Amino acid sequence: MEKETPAAPAAPPFANSYYNWPDLYEATSPGVPGDISFYQAQATRTGGPVLEIGSGLGRISFALARAGLSVVGLEYHSAMLQEAEFRRRSQPQLRGQVQFIQGDMRNFSLGQQFPLIIMPYRTFLHCLTQEEQLATLACVREHLLPGGRFIFDFFLPDHQLIASEDTSYHLRGRYLHPRTGRPFLLWEATEVDRLEQRVDDHLFFELLDENGQPAQRIYSSFSIRYLFPSECTLLLRLAGFEVLQVFGGFHHEPLTEMSTDSVWIARRR
Repeated sequence: MEKETPAAPAAPPFANSYYNWPDLYEATSPGVPGDISFYQAQATRTGGPVLEIGSGLGRISFALARAGLSVVGLEYHSAMLQEAEFRRRSQPQLRGQVQFIQGDMRNFSLGQQFPLIIMPYRTFLHCLTQEEQLATLACVREHLLPGGRFIFDFFLPDHQLIASEDTSYHLRGRYLHPRTGRPFLLWEATEVDRLEQRVDDHLFFELLDENGQPAQRIYSSFSIRYLFPSECTLLLRLAGFEVLQVFGGFHHEPLTEMSTDSVWIARRR
């Protein structure tokens, strides 16, 4: 039987500590259906090298390398970077090369320009202010070749869901640990600031032993700033980009009020 809702621990300052636990991240954040094949197809059209910002555990980077493309993965969080590098060394021979670099998307300089920069799986939402958003876009533009493309995605805000969020913990799901194979529970509490468009997500992992009893409890968190399509269009224009296409998902469906995700293709002006 699943346990009662745990008492909320005292919340530390937000530092996206969710990414300090790569195994738990991988089990609970598998990506958006269709995103790998979409980015792979787009990168094949433009050719490499490709810069992936927020490369995480290399889920997208390795897929591009398997397609024969050279990839540079920029990742901020050291635990994710170390695990990605371990996986790179453990990979079968890839057709393309992958290099992982630690860096902050808001302020990085690689001394190289790319025909394609991608920012998958809602990474851009970790910019918590408009200043951070514009700083990130300025870095992206600086690293794009003239006419180069920038492709990224983010979920669309659900107004009803935002209005209904509260700060009490609720069970988000039961998962399997990718290394031990044992189950764990994920409890979640969400704080929303609608004026700042900010979401602070408190995550409480309850790892279970072979008898289904709590063996370890891990607290983590992450923060995002949700984004509206019209706002994104303006940000891109201010940062020197031309919007080429916007989709409502990774199967090239049109963006509508019913869309849950948006995928943006922009070109450096």
